[in-house]
Amino acid sequence: MRIFLSILCLLFISCEAFWEDSWTQCFANNSNKDTYFYLDYYKDGKVSYPAYDGLKEQPTLILAKSHNRVCISMSPTNFKDGVLGHMYAFSPDTLDRYSWEEVLAKKKYWFTARPCQLEPIQFPEEFEYMGDM
Repeated sequence: MRIFLSILCLLFISCEAFWEDSWTQCFANNSNKDTYFYLDYYKDGKVSYPAYDGLKEQPTLILAKSHNRVCISMSPTNFKDGVLGHMYAFSPDTLDRYSWEEVLAKKKYWFTARPCQLEPIQFPEEFEYMGDM
């Protein structure tokens, strides 16, 4: 199953040129724990655009099992290679223990602001924990 998902992710990335209004951003969870990921965006009509004003409501999060990859695909979108993205990571334990308001107030998440890229964004290497440990 892992091989199938990796091939599927690579297929989406390789076909990017055919769908100029689509984008796929992958995340590699290199940690020993399952982690939820989110690429912040907003919609204007049907088109997704990068969002930079911080999280407010709890978004739909994508779960990456330990030492696995996940990909977030959007179409139509304004995301493309090199566009700055605000990316978040959350521990499932934290989401079970705290309300969404507490998670935001206490900054119990990892964050990175980096250009979107064809290669997977690496977790935890390319993220910074925002709260107190």
